[in-house]
Amino acid sequence: MRVITLGTAGGPGWGRREDGTVRSGVATAIEVDGRVHLVDAGYGAGRQLVLAGFPADALETVLITHMHSDHLVDLPGIMLFSMWRLPLPPARTIPVIGPATGVLPRLWELAREEPTVITPHAPMPGIDETMRRLVSAFANDLNDRAFDTLRPSPLTWFEPREIPVPDEVGFDAVTASHPSMDPVVVHRGDDVTISATLVDHFPTAPAFAFRIDSAYGSAVVSGDTGPSSNLVRLARGADVLVHEALDFGSLERAYGPEEGWTPEVRSIVGHHRRAHTSPEDAVRIAEEAGVRRLVLNHLAPSRLSRTHWKGLIPATSIDVVVPEDLDIVEVG
Repeated sequence: MRVITLGTAGGPGWGRREDGTVRSGVATAIEVDGRVHLVDAGYGAGRQLVLAGFPADALETVLITHMHSDHLVDLPGIMLFSMWRLPLPPARTIPVIGPATGVLPRLWELAREEPTVITPHAPMPGIDETMRRLVSAFANDLNDRAFDTLRPSPLTWFEPREIPVPDEVGFDAVTASHPSMDPVVVHRGDDVTISATLVDHFPTAPAFAFRIDSAYGSAVVSGDTGPSSNLVRLARGADVLVHEALDFGSLERAYGPEEGWTPEVRSIVGHHRRAHTSPEDAVRIAEEAGVRRLVLNHLAPSRLSRTHWKGLIPATSIDVVVPEDLDIVEVG
């Protein structure tokens, strides 16, 4: 069992580092006996899978932590390009497991005007509706190829599955987006069990972390979250915890002196502070969960060097890894 950090950049955009390199968008492969469980599909994820040596038919599941673009922008590419390398008729479907439909968040208090809502009839689609809309967006391409080369819709192979939150948890996307809960099993395969729990990425809800257990060990991927007691529970005793990390100081210095911040900048800074985790807190969470190894990921700003990130890690007995794209971490 291995964790491959396909892409390690956090946030929408491309962060060019001083050495000229650009981290690929956040995506993590959990490989068990040659089968791949892909957690998130940030920009370049499909290409990174190929560079890591995985053919399309190695994909076992795709797990989407939440519906932000930096976590799923490469999902249409993976579906549209993989369909040419998958058997027809399909030997099996590939579950794409992610959030169900959400609701519009409250408007940020510093807003100067009401924003225009996109698709107001269904403004916060979950993974099922999102995948169907993506297929519709590529209707020209897909219809042309269906008539010309007899290749059907990618939904022939990729099956959306939304994660149900148990009613007794008391989840509400606006008023209770991070209630305490026990992990729920979202997939059982021949070689793995995959569990999920709600994490705290307010106002984005639902947002999930995933745990993959196999005979070899266990790996947990946090997704985007502030410090979360649910995540600690999910990660308890895991071999590897892949946890997001933001350097709040570097992000905020880029906006200049605080007295000059616009309402838009203040809203971004507020989001960072309430919905993400510092490297120091990621280490504390890993210690509380009793994990063996912590891998920092979703690094933002992504332009910062590995040396910079290592300098933010406090003293700890846990093995802490600051990965590059395509690094491999053995599990178990």
